[in-house]
Parts: sequence; structure tokens; C-alpha cells
Amino acid sequence: MNTTDRGTRTASTRRTVTFVAVGIAVPVLATIASIAVQLAHRSGLPERIATHWNGLGQPDQWMAPWVATALTAIVGLGVPALLTIPAIALRRSGMPGVPLRLAAAVSAATATGTAYVAAATLVSQADGGTVHLGSLLGVAAVIFVCVGLAGWAVMPPDDTPRPASIKPLAVSPDERLAWLSTETINRWLAALIVGCAAAPLVVLMVAGVRGPAATIVVPSIVALLAILLVAATAVGFHVRIDERGLTVRSIVGFPRFHVASTDIQSVSAMQVSGIGEFGGYGIRVRKGALGVILRPGPALEVTRSNGRRFVVSVRSAETAAAVLATVADRAVRSA
Repeated sequence: MNTTDRGTRTASTRRTVTFVAVGIAVPVLATIASIAVQLAHRSGLPERIATHWNGLGQPDQWMAPWVATALTAIVGLGVPALLTIPAIALRRSGMPGVPLRLAAAVSAATATGTAYVAAATLVSQADGGTVHLGSLLGVAAVIFVCVGLAGWAVMPPDDTPRPASIKPLAVSPDERLAWLSTETINRWLAALIVGCAAAPLVVLMVAGVRGPAATIVVPSIVALLAILLVAATAVGFHVRIDERGLTVRSIVGFPRFHVASTDIQSVSAMQVSGIGEFGGYGIRVRKGALGVILRPGPALEVTRSNGRRFVVSVRSAETAAAVLATVADRAVRSA
């Protein structure tokens, strides 16, 4: 093993260790500390404690202290289970580091902030005390921001790979070319998205929301189903390359994107990070670029004649790029 390989492996190990420390160790330790504080003040608590306040700052929901402690454990350990564990699988599948750093930082910040709120809410009501809601939420917000930023800062970024240089295929002029593929979203990414969307509903149901507040549950479920229905149009796409150029069509029939062979300036194969480069996954628009980003990893990048880029996730990016480069070269020669 040469020095470069050793250095690369050491850097990768450091990224993994810091990711696990921020995304799993910090939430678990914060949750354990919060539960320990709550148990230490258990004897001075009333049979039921306030856990929710209305717009005037008056308590309107109560629960037994042990329920609040149990919810602390569920939320504190559930957040890394929903965010960090799927992200570990995504890293193994080749995802670049930016989305993983974000998932770990959010996991640490959410779990730590929740742990503080739970402990402070319970401790404030020991021995007949009351909760000062404004200061509690203010401190929680500071903790959330500081832990999130610190977690992001300690995790080293991945090196940005350069796009692969693509040359046209050596084929005869009369040979017809076609390349077909069906590309779908990463199953672990789908689980991560569904988990993040469903987490608030799970917390509401576990908390046993009743009365007027329960009316938000059904609309929330309807809204979630509507979002998932819209998302279904972007979970998979048929990709076709032929003499006409590049065509990308959703597996449900729409939307459809096309780049004509005569409109191609350059073609390359690249490694794409949806969150880091496009702010998310699915059909994404950013300045000067349109992306069909289904998962992190290999992608086909096309630069059009007007300078705008079109990026689509494909597993065999270099093969697809070589075929499309050949098609574009033929179009230029026949023009």
C-alpha cells in the first residue's frame, strides 16, 4: 500500500468515526443525561406535569412524569434511528459526505435540544415550581443551533471528484446507437424521506393527543399522503439515448425532459450529491442547471448550447456519456 492509499483510507476512517460520534453518540449521551436528570428529580414531582402550553403561555395538557421520560427516550433515540442509521447505509452505497454531515448534524441538534427541553420542563416543576416557557425555548434554540453547527464543523468533508473525461465511441457512421435504462431512487433514501415525514405524526400519536389538538392529526395525514403522491412522479425515470439525443421520462409518464443531439455542447460523467449540489433529491432546479437527482453517486451531465446543465442520475454514467457524446458528435458532423 502506498502513502496516498494509506492517507485516503485514514481520511475515510476519520469521516466515518466523526459521523457516528456526531450522529449517534451525541444523541444517545444527551438522551441518557436528560433521563438521569429527570429520574434524579422524580421524588419532588407532582403526579401529573404540564407538557403543553397555549398561546398565552398557560398549560393546557398534562401527563404523568414517567410518560414524559419515556417520550424522551423514544424521541432521543428515534431521531438517530431515522436519520443516522439510513445515512450509514447510504454512505456504503457511495453517497458523498455533504448529505451525511447534514443528517448527523440535524440528528445531534434535534436530540440534544429535545433532551434539554424534556429535562428542563420536568425539573422546573419539581417542588411546586413552574416552567418559564420563553427562557426555556430560547435556551433550547441556542443549544440546537450551537450543537448543529459544531457537529457540522467537526465532520471533515469528502474530496470533490472531478468529472470523468468522455470521448466518443469508435463506431462506423452507419451504425445505429441506442442506450436504455430505468433509474430509481435509492431505497435507503426513500426510507429516510418517509421516516422524516412520518416522525412528527408518530410523536403526536405516541403523545396521545386528544381534544381540539387532535384535529390536526387527520389533516396532517392527508397532507403527508398528498406529498407522497406527488413524490411518486419522481421516484423513477426511463432514460433513453438515441440519434435524437437524451430523453428522460418519469415511470408514471410525466414529467418528461429532452435534450436534442444538436443542442449538446459537452457531455461528462460525474459524482453527484443531491443535497450538496442541488439542495435535495427529485427534480431539482438551481441557477444554470436542472437535475433529475434520484440518489447520490454516478450521474450523466450534459451542457447545452446555451451553457445550461442537465444532470440525471444513472448507474452506468460513463457508458451513457460515451454513447451520448457519440450521438452529439454525429449531429455536429451532419449539420
